[in-house]
Amino acid sequence: MPEIFTTNMNSSVSLSVWKIVESEEFFFSNLRLDSRQIDDIKSLKLPKRRLEKLACRQALATLLPNQKLSVFYSENGAPKMNNLQLSFSHSDSYAVAAISKENRIGVDIEQLRPKIHNLYTRFLSQQEINRFDTNSTEILQILWGAKEAAYKLYQLKSLDFSSQIEIFELTQDRGEGTIQLTNEKINFQLFHWKIEDAVLVLAVK
Repeated sequence: MPEIFTTNMNSSVSLSVWKIVESEEFFFSNLRLDSRQIDDIKSLKLPKRRLEKLACRQALATLLPNQKLSVFYSENGAPKMNNLQLSFSHSDSYAVAAISKENRIGVDIEQLRPKIHNLYTRFLSQQEINRFDTNSTEILQILWGAKEAAYKLYQLKSLDFSSQIEIFELTQDRGEGTIQLTNEKINFQLFHWKIEDAVLVLAVK
């Protein structure tokens, strides 16, 4: 089975990446989904969307073996299950699930695409453009993934990526950033990995 990456960050946070090569029938036969989720997935019109959602559930199942997966979504779109914080992401061939018992989390996976060089001025501030190597496709993809992951910490639809989410530091596998709200500045940690032809970013608060 193409579970290609799993890690436990600490006693609270874990994540798993699944490479999508199977059919819908494989996932439906292997996953323990309640009828509500089965109906929800089958209602999706595009086969690609159904596969992505199923693969995210399969990644979750690797973290929670032998458990029936009953995922709900809050009003702001954040997934939850029992007392766990959840975060999902997918990008063409990959699906990822992250779980946390205590921390707020957000996860994003992005395949490396040169077109990111035409887009980075839309999501980076001028300070970030000066701070990081914008000639590097991988760095730009990590920064985009970092902002997507940070957004998922709170799921605030009005959040502006370039002016309210700032990445201050990126090392070989970590980083730091802030979310600027009206009356509060929130610090978060970043962890990032290269996964085959993709980058994976986890934000933790």
